[in-house]
Amino acid sequence: MSAVWCRSGRRMRDRIQKTTPLSNRRRPDGCSGHISARAEGGRRRHGGGDAEVGMLASPLTFADTGVPLSRQRFHFIRHAQSMHNALAESSIGDPMVRDAPLTDLGHEQARALQERFCGVDDIELVVISPLTRAIQTALCAFDGHSAPKLIIDTHREYLDNYCDVGRAPAELAAEFGMLAFDHLPNPWWYVDSASTAPYEKEPQDVYARRIEAFALWLKARPEQRIAVVGHGNFLYRLTGHVFANTEVLVGEL
Repeated sequence: MSAVWCRSGRRMRDRIQKTTPLSNRRRPDGCSGHISARAEGGRRRHGGGDAEVGMLASPLTFADTGVPLSRQRFHFIRHAQSMHNALAESSIGDPMVRDAPLTDLGHEQARALQERFCGVDDIELVVISPLTRAIQTALCAFDGHSAPKLIIDTHREYLDNYCDVGRAPAELAAEFGMLAFDHLPNPWWYVDSASTAPYEKEPQDVYARRIEAFALWLKARPEQRIAVVGHGNFLYRLTGHVFANTEVLVGEL
């Protein structure tokens, strides 16, 4: 039986397994209603930058869209601890760290991911959000891996805090020269042109369309084994599972 992605956020069914690094055993809040029978329950505090928002109201399955179901298998990975995550644990409100990078602990967590994936040689593509914390996590986790690495801006985090405001493609290319950014628009994150504030939250209808577009793009890829390195809120809305930092959810459709 094939799994079904539910845009209502209820669960990803069948052939699902989830693993959490030993160095990061904090568990998600309220996850018992969203994890399949083969996933564990538990509780943890969100790390701030990837806080939950309401789930989408109407269901979407790939059968509804006409995209053929395949035997694709995905490794969904949330980034390691970012500076925003660390600061948000001891502060009230937004710590205001634009495009927050990883902390020292985050780099350590990403290196643990590298150990986990060093023996996984069937991944054909690594899809990465353009936000720095996801890029740093992916480059460490898949260092030396032969799979191509592709930056996709529809996979960016929901813009809820200043850490979700990105940087220009040229600036990212200067820092991460091994990756291509010239296909990204500038800006590639949500911008309210009428606002003079440092950022405005992404409207829910814009966010919903972006999630749907990414899901359809992912299913249309020819690769059958794909790693997706991204963010807690986005991945929650895509899969219905609440992710801890560097948590991995493996699913087959």
